[in-house]
Amino acid sequence: MMELDLNSIPSDFEGRRQHALNKIQDHIEAGAHAGRFLDIGCGSGNGVIAALQAGFKTAVGIDRSFTGFSWFSIEEFDKICKVYDIDAARSLMIEADIFKCKLQPKSFSCVMMLDSIEHVPNPKSFIDVAANYVAPGGYFLLDTCPLFYSNVGHHLFDDFGPEKFPWAHLRKDFTNLVEEHKVSSWSMKYFEELNKVTHAELIRYVVEAGLEIIKEHKQLPTQETMALLEENRNFLNLEGIDEATLFEDWILLVAQRPADK
Repeated sequence: MMELDLNSIPSDFEGRRQHALNKIQDHIEAGAHAGRFLDIGCGSGNGVIAALQAGFKTAVGIDRSFTGFSWFSIEEFDKICKVYDIDAARSLMIEADIFKCKLQPKSFSCVMMLDSIEHVPNPKSFIDVAANYVAPGGYFLLDTCPLFYSNVGHHLFDDFGPEKFPWAHLRKDFTNLVEEHKVSSWSMKYFEELNKVTHAELIRYVVEAGLEIIKEHKQLPTQETMALLEENRNFLNLEGIDEATLFEDWILLVAQRPADK
């Protein structure tokens, strides 16, 4: 990696760092910021940097692989910390299966999953393990977009824009569209890994994990999206799909472990 400064940090990293910082500052009580922070599905560490900027004493990031970012090297994460005037000794980046990690249960003031829950094979099990690390009185912050059934839930943003091909992955001719647009095998692998979790399921999983939801914000149907569905209905295969889920683009949940549990 070349020597880094703010001008050489990729714009995507900087955007996601600011996004994470906004979520933490807007939705997590300031008093919790003095504790420990855990980011599950941390990617290149933007949430770890954001948590330390927000004042957390230490921040741990876990991801199954750090190889998906051409510019990023875990060995040089210290340099990224330096760019943001962060003491790298307060951070720990772990490349591992979260289910095989042996972190201390109920030891983090805040556990976050940001734009990751739709990518995991079993959302309930990930929420269960995340909740297990939330300390009494601590917080779980889940924010994700887009969910599978929304009009861009395929995540194939470069191939199928929402204006021309809304709900492209639900179209009857999706296989032909993939061939016509020459969608890469890497993109299709990424698409095939997506789960189909819904708003209602995520809410239920969090409650079943023993946490109390204290904030809930989610995408609702608008006149524009309802009109868009009617314009494209004949192209879509909606058999067996609850049409309410077609408008579930994003959701933000903040939950807390009761202080006595």
